[in-house]
Amino acid sequence: DLITELNISHLSALVTSHYLESDIHNACKKISLKILPKMMAPYIPISMIEKKLQTPPVYNTVYIEDDKYLRLSWQQEAKKAGIDFLAIESPEKFCDLEDHLCKETSNIFIDQDFGQTSSIHGLDFAATLHHKGFKNLHLVTGFNSDDLDIPPWLHCTGKLPPWTIRS
Repeated sequence: DLITELNISHLSALVTSHYLESDIHNACKKISLKILPKMMAPYIPISMIEKKLQTPPVYNTVYIEDDKYLRLSWQQEAKKAGIDFLAIESPEKFCDLEDHLCKETSNIFIDQDFGQTSSIHGLDFAATLHHKGFKNLHLVTGFNSDDLDIPPWLHCTGKLPPWTIRS
């Protein structure tokens, strides 16, 4: 009954000492459930697959920017919009929090030019994150995106937070 209730017959097998009873066989057949006699259980190899669960994101949005005033501005706007947000000054600082982000859903906004705070360029760091499996990557630039060679997996945005209401 539990297997039917949880709809897991395709992932399950019934091991029972009532293997010879026809009503047990009929019930298993009805839901396509495998059945094994209990006395055979010691001879069935069982292997466990360890699955590492991804840590739930602490922040759904991260902004990597060397300019502290832009970081403060984005923080204020994120707070107004109710966004779980973190602003950091360099790609090197990103490595410390990488495990606390969801590669599928966290938005990573990356400054195009980190100035003196980093030797890596924004486009290069975006490519590194893309290769690590991050999906929602955004290059933040004051330049016209048409003048830049932006890969199709990278979104381009200006220096204002995208959630800012412009009047």
